[in-house]
Amino acid sequence: MLLSFHACFSQYAWDWGLNGRLSFYHQYTTGDNFLVTGLKYTSKNYISSCYTWVYYSPLPRLHNNQPEPADYNNGAALQSRTMQITRDSGITQFPEISIAGSNTNFVKDFETDANDNYIMLCENKGNAWSATFPPVSSNRADSTQLLLIKVNRANTIQWYKIYGGSSAEYAIAISKTADGNFMVLAQTQSGDGDVNGYNGGKDIWLIKISNTDGSIIWKKTICTSADEIPTDMEILNDGSIVISGSAQNSALFPSAQAGFNSFILKTDANGNIQWAKNFGGSGDDMINAFVPVNGGGYVSIGNSTSADGDYPLNNGGSDVYVFRHNAVGDILWSKHYGFADNDIASDIAFASCDSIIYASWFRQFGGIVQPYSVYPPYSQQGAVRIGLRSDGTQSYYFQDNITYYPGPPSGGIEYLNDFLTPVLISNNRGGILTTSLKHLRCDDSSPYDGNVTRSFNVYEYGIPLNLKNFDTSICKGQLAWGIVFNVDSAFNDTLRNACGIDTLISKYKIHVIDGDSSVVKDTTICYGALYNGSPVYTSFTKKDTVTVSTICGPKQIITSINVNIAPPIINPLLKDTTVCKDQPVQLIAYLPASSYLWQDGSTGQTYNAIKPGLYWVEVKDIYGCKKRDSMILANNDLFLIPPAQVTIYLPQTATLTAQTNGSVLWDYQPTLSCTACRTTVANPTVTQVYTLSSQKENCVLTASVKVIVNKEYYLYIPNAFTPNDNNNNDIYKVSTNLTGYFRMSLYNRYGQKVYETADPNKGWDGNFKGAKQPVGTYTYIVEYNTNSATLQLEKGSFILIR
Repeated sequence: MLLSFHACFSQYAWDWGLNGRLSFYHQYTTGDNFLVTGLKYTSKNYISSCYTWVYYSPLPRLHNNQPEPADYNNGAALQSRTMQITRDSGITQFPEISIAGSNTNFVKDFETDANDNYIMLCENKGNAWSATFPPVSSNRADSTQLLLIKVNRANTIQWYKIYGGSSAEYAIAISKTADGNFMVLAQTQSGDGDVNGYNGGKDIWLIKISNTDGSIIWKKTICTSADEIPTDMEILNDGSIVISGSAQNSALFPSAQAGFNSFILKTDANGNIQWAKNFGGSGDDMINAFVPVNGGGYVSIGNSTSADGDYPLNNGGSDVYVFRHNAVGDILWSKHYGFADNDIASDIAFASCDSIIYASWFRQFGGIVQPYSVYPPYSQQGAVRIGLRSDGTQSYYFQDNITYYPGPPSGGIEYLNDFLTPVLISNNRGGILTTSLKHLRCDDSSPYDGNVTRSFNVYEYGIPLNLKNFDTSICKGQLAWGIVFNVDSAFNDTLRNACGIDTLISKYKIHVIDGDSSVVKDTTICYGALYNGSPVYTSFTKKDTVTVSTICGPKQIITSINVNIAPPIINPLLKDTTVCKDQPVQLIAYLPASSYLWQDGSTGQTYNAIKPGLYWVEVKDIYGCKKRDSMILANNDLFLIPPAQVTIYLPQTATLTAQTNGSVLWDYQPTLSCTACRTTVANPTVTQVYTLSSQKENCVLTASVKVIVNKEYYLYIPNAFTPNDNNNNDIYKVSTNLTGYFRMSLYNRYGQKVYETADPNKGWDGNFKGAKQPVGTYTYIVEYNTNSATLQLEKGSFILIR
């Protein structure tokens, strides 16, 4: 794959009648097919398109921008990708966002949020994805569902979600809503999962999606028992939603005509239908795409096999119709186009500047027909492009004659058609942004020799902006551009056309020479930096005088340089410090600065340190001066193991011993014998929780222990044992007077059960499968019955010590 950029302005017979091509991006491929499905200006006004890269197969059934439905199951390798093209201060290419999926994944549309993060709308079937993409988990892997992926400009996935039911969902379009979230239009055939309100057949599914995490804000199924197939969506300024498509006769779209009829319907911002209009003849009719126009209403483009009703003419096969609708969808005028074979409607755009409608479609090949083994059916098409005024009169027409251009016998590339336009939108330069397809056959002795492939271009048409700069020097009082100048001046002159588009911006700078001149320059250097080879610590002024020849005679230029010394930067970091082990500490560069740089590349004023070691920060002040300081972070070895929970019977007492290498302080309780002792005796009359803390240097750890007072039974679960075969605490078991149901299960740190018993008099000797188990923390689960016959459950941990 070869990517290249060109920036130029020219006019061609196929330039849509516009006098300027503003930019051009070429995507070239060898051995594969690109299916372009989306083209938009991002929130930051960059140009972006999305496409599916289809690995070559001998006869893939491809439409102008999507595969045939049957190809979702034929094993053709489809990969979902997006390509990002940006234009900022000239033309700049950013890396494309590429996500490889299984053989039934297909990207249909995209949107961007306020920060130009990308939200990709895809169709997904199955869980097979490349290793670079997190696995898509779907419990309905045998049907096609919607897949939304949020990706930032660094190609990092923010979130992704699967939406749908047990049957098929097909993505149509995604648009941004006024609150920063997104509206998704899809076709559904499900009545379960995320879909509700299913009424049979194929239905319209609207979903409002949260930009934050992809959750569903609300969803609406618009349907009858007949088929309703959506094709396009627009969100108007008031938040209402307009949808186009094709539908059978139903209560929602009543018609005396057979087959499918085209429709437009409008809902409010919550998906509630406001009106619905359908149009048709005795054949099958569909509105493929539509856009709003000036003054309210819409223009649409679609296909028809009818020759009566709202589609009175047909030249054979499928023909193309362009409709102008009013604000409630009624047809104001129509234009019919078609040849003897099939014509496939593509897309439509409206340039509000001069109220021109731009439309495109594909006509079936009408020139030298190549064998299908050489050129498959999807490439037997030619481009037609039209421009219409708001009253329907034609302003531009281009038809590709589909001349066959063979490559050289010894190798090269031959192509059959060009200028096919699957997607076009309007821009703010009085023109349109388009994609343009061409079909090629490679003959270069490569592994793809003889394959017919598809590449595409992205063109931006409109009125170019010319920038001109004029700089001049004159004597005081002289005339320039019809104006007398006595002082230095600068001004702009902007030329705009009738649509308010800037076509020329002239920038003028005039320097007036008036006798000897004084130039004062100020500069700031860092404290102690070298100036003319010597370090400088105080501010000073240096003067220099030179005589120059000007158009007004010899003049003296007196230059004064004020050298200001920036104040010294104090050390910005904390001193060396010791903190509790594995306890994070926030390091703060206290000195206000214009930027900060920590040892790992972090750039915040604060840094969260966890591990011990050397840390440093470099600060840069408003003058560009830098200062670096470092510190050593060390760990305190304080530890605290609190006594285990204990159960006593009145009037028993509980001896509580804390294990620590620091000082001990128990929170005051009148039932404790001592509050500053490692071992204290508790004499509670009711169940009580005791809190203790241990301190060493500037590190403090806290813990608590619960003493359960039980008047009916006792159950003591130890918190440690030492299976050293010394007959002292070698067995881990409970102490209890219970005689009912009992079961103790012990687990290691990996969740593996190492011991289980139903006899409270038996315990674990620290071995598992004949092997001594390692020192460490284990967990217990004890189930038992009290006298009330209620099943109780105790969970906790204990330590194996050798």
